[in-house]
Amino acid sequence: SQAITMIIVTLIGSTLVVLVAMISYDINVVGNIGAILVALTIGLIMNFSIGIFIASTIKSQRRAQVVSNLIYYPMMVFSGSLIPIKLMPPLIQKVVNVLPGKHAMELISLVWHDADARLFATFLPFLLIIEFVIVIGFLGVFRFSWTD
Repeated sequence: SQAITMIIVTLIGSTLVVLVAMISYDINVVGNIGAILVALTIGLIMNFSIGIFIASTIKSQRRAQVVSNLIYYPMMVFSGSLIPIKLMPPLIQKVVNVLPGKHAMELISLVWHDADARLFATFLPFLLIIEFVIVIGFLGVFRFSWTD
Protein backbone atom coordinates (compact mmCIF):
# COMPACT_ATOMS: atom_id res chain seq x y z
CA SER A 1 0.00 0.00 0.00
CA GLN A 2 2.94 2.36 0.60
CA ALA A 3 4.17 1.80 -2.96
CA ILE A 4 0.76 2.69 -4.39
CA THR A 5 0.62 5.80 -2.20
CA MET A 6 4.10 6.84 -3.34
CA ILE A 7 3.18 6.29 -7.00
CA ILE A 8 0.08 8.47 -6.61
CA VAL A 9 2.00 11.21 -4.75
CA THR A 10 4.77 11.15 -7.37
CA LEU A 11 2.25 11.32 -10.23
CA ILE A 12 0.57 14.32 -8.60
CA GLY A 13 3.95 15.99 -8.15
CA SER A 14 4.95 15.23 -11.74
CA THR A 15 1.65 16.61 -13.00
CA LEU A 16 2.18 19.82 -11.01
CA VAL A 17 5.71 20.20 -12.40
CA VAL A 18 4.39 19.76 -15.96
CA LEU A 19 1.59 22.29 -15.35
CA VAL A 20 4.03 24.86 -13.96
CA ALA A 21 6.37 24.25 -16.91
CA MET A 22 3.50 24.65 -19.37
CA ILE A 23 2.48 27.95 -17.79
CA SER A 24 5.97 29.34 -17.12
CA TYR A 25 7.83 28.17 -20.21
CA ASP A 26 5.01 27.81 -22.74
CA ILE A 27 5.63 24.09 -23.20
CA ASN A 28 3.21 22.32 -25.51
CA VAL A 29 2.07 18.77 -24.84
CA VAL A 30 1.28 17.17 -28.18
CA GLY A 31 0.60 13.65 -26.94
CA ASN A 32 -2.31 12.12 -25.13
CA ILE A 33 -2.26 13.10 -21.43
CA GLY A 34 -3.59 9.67 -20.42
CA ALA A 35 -0.82 7.89 -22.33
CA ILE A 36 1.75 10.21 -20.77
CA LEU A 37 0.47 9.40 -17.27
CA VAL A 38 0.56 5.67 -18.03
CA ALA A 39 4.14 5.98 -19.35
CA LEU A 40 5.15 7.96 -16.24
CA THR A 41 3.53 5.31 -14.03
CA ILE A 42 5.44 2.55 -15.81
CA GLY A 43 8.67 4.51 -15.29
CA LEU A 44 7.84 5.00 -11.61
CA ILE A 45 7.13 1.31 -11.13
CA MET A 46 10.45 0.54 -12.80
CA ASN A 47 12.28 2.85 -10.38
CA PHE A 48 10.40 1.45 -7.39
CA SER A 49 11.30 -2.10 -8.44
CA ILE A 50 14.97 -1.09 -8.44
CA GLY A 51 14.50 0.40 -4.97
CA ILE A 52 12.81 -2.73 -3.67
CA PHE A 53 15.60 -4.86 -5.09
CA ILE A 54 18.24 -2.66 -3.45
CA ALA A 55 16.37 -2.70 -0.12
CA SER A 56 16.07 -6.48 -0.27
CA THR A 57 19.76 -7.11 -1.00
CA ILE A 58 21.52 -4.37 0.97
CA LYS A 59 20.70 -4.64 4.66
CA SER A 60 22.28 -1.40 5.91
CA GLN A 61 20.36 1.82 5.23
CA ARG A 62 23.61 3.73 4.72
CA ARG A 63 24.95 1.21 2.20
CA ALA A 64 21.60 1.04 0.42
CA GLN A 65 21.67 4.81 -0.01
CA VAL A 66 25.18 4.65 -1.50
CA VAL A 67 24.20 1.83 -3.86
CA SER A 68 21.03 3.70 -4.85
CA ASN A 69 23.04 6.79 -5.72
CA LEU A 70 25.55 4.70 -7.68
CA ILE A 71 22.67 3.27 -9.72
CA TYR A 72 20.23 6.16 -10.08
CA TYR A 73 22.57 9.05 -10.92
CA PRO A 74 24.34 7.28 -13.80
CA MET A 75 20.96 5.98 -14.98
CA MET A 76 19.66 9.58 -15.04
CA VAL A 77 22.67 10.82 -16.99
CA PHE A 78 22.66 7.94 -19.46
CA SER A 79 18.87 7.76 -19.93
CA GLY A 80 18.88 10.83 -22.15
CA SER A 81 17.04 12.97 -19.62
CA LEU A 82 20.05 15.19 -18.88
CA ILE A 83 22.26 14.71 -21.94
CA PRO A 84 20.78 13.72 -25.32
CA ILE A 85 21.95 10.22 -26.24
CA LYS A 86 22.79 11.44 -29.77
CA LEU A 87 25.54 13.63 -28.26
CA MET A 88 27.20 10.72 -26.45
CA PRO A 89 30.13 8.81 -27.98
CA PRO A 90 29.13 5.79 -30.11
CA LEU A 91 30.42 3.25 -27.57
CA ILE A 92 28.43 4.89 -24.76
CA GLN A 93 25.33 4.91 -27.00
CA LYS A 94 25.63 1.12 -27.36
CA VAL A 95 26.03 0.63 -23.61
CA VAL A 96 23.08 2.94 -22.88
CA ASN A 97 20.75 0.63 -24.84
CA VAL A 98 20.83 -1.95 -22.04
CA LEU A 99 19.88 0.52 -19.30
CA PRO A 100 16.20 0.56 -18.32
CA GLY A 101 16.15 4.33 -17.80
CA LYS A 102 16.85 4.91 -21.48
CA HIS A 103 13.79 2.89 -22.46
CA ALA A 104 11.60 4.65 -19.89
CA MET A 105 12.67 8.04 -21.26
CA GLU A 106 12.11 6.81 -24.82
CA LEU A 107 8.60 5.65 -23.93
CA ILE A 108 7.70 8.93 -22.20
CA SER A 109 9.18 10.95 -25.06
CA LEU A 110 7.27 8.97 -27.70
CA VAL A 111 3.90 9.49 -26.03
CA TRP A 112 4.70 13.12 -25.13
CA HIS A 113 5.60 14.21 -28.67
CA ASP A 114 3.21 12.14 -30.76
CA ALA A 115 -0.53 12.73 -30.45
CA ASP A 116 -1.24 9.49 -32.32
CA ALA A 117 1.14 7.35 -30.24
CA ARG A 118 -0.56 4.53 -28.49
CA LEU A 119 1.23 2.99 -25.57
CA PHE A 120 1.39 -0.42 -27.18
CA ALA A 121 2.50 1.08 -30.50
CA THR A 122 5.68 1.92 -28.60
CA PHE A 123 6.09 -1.79 -28.04
CA LEU A 124 9.86 -2.24 -27.68
CA PRO A 125 10.53 0.24 -24.86
CA PHE A 126 7.31 -0.85 -23.14
CA LEU A 127 8.24 -4.54 -23.38
CA LEU A 128 11.80 -3.96 -22.14
CA ILE A 129 10.61 -1.96 -19.12
CA ILE A 130 7.93 -4.54 -18.23
CA GLU A 131 10.47 -7.38 -18.48
CA PHE A 132 12.86 -5.44 -16.26
CA VAL A 133 10.12 -4.72 -13.69
CA ILE A 134 9.07 -8.38 -13.62
CA VAL A 135 12.58 -9.72 -13.10
CA ILE A 136 13.97 -7.09 -10.71
CA GLY A 137 10.68 -6.40 -8.94
CA PHE A 138 9.92 -10.04 -8.23
CA LEU A 139 13.50 -10.72 -7.15
CA GLY A 140 13.25 -7.80 -4.74
CA VAL A 141 9.83 -8.78 -3.42
CA PHE A 142 10.79 -12.43 -2.88
CA ARG A 143 14.07 -11.50 -1.19
CA PHE A 144 12.58 -8.77 0.98
CA SER A 145 11.98 -9.44 4.66
CA TRP A 146 11.18 -7.14 7.54
CA THR A 147 13.50 -8.93 9.95
CA ASP A 148 16.94 -10.45 9.68
